[in-house]
Amino acid sequence: MIGKELKSELAKGYDIGRISRWAFRVYSEDPSSLDSFLREILESLFAMEDDPQFELAAEELSNLADKLIAEGEKEELSTPVSEIKDKAKELGDHWLMCPLCQEAWEEHSVYGMVRCPKCNNKLHNPQFKY
Repeated sequence: MIGKELKSELAKGYDIGRISRWAFRVYSEDPSSLDSFLREILESLFAMEDDPQFELAAEELSNLADKLIAEGEKEELSTPVSEIKDKAKELGDHWLMCPLCQEAWEEHSVYGMVRCPKCNNKLHNPQFKY
């Protein structure tokens, strides 16, 4: 979630002050609910406004957002969801196909769920070892 929010802030333009204040707001809402990794990241982001030596370039911020999104996605997909009934079809050599939109993609995930890159639906991963 924080990664997607950071991407959204970056889409508004590279503005250290605005991004720093956004990070401080997120941090201040409920710091006890954040794990130490997220707390440290948010602290470094809101410190950017304090001194130019702490500033991250737009590309570094984008890469950080991508990393946070990937971490969140890992948590979201790690465990099979019983309410979801659709399962990706295994085509072999790590290739899967979405039963909903017929998109095929290469997937090396070992998590219980995968996300179709075309329709964005979560599906059970046939490569997952129960």
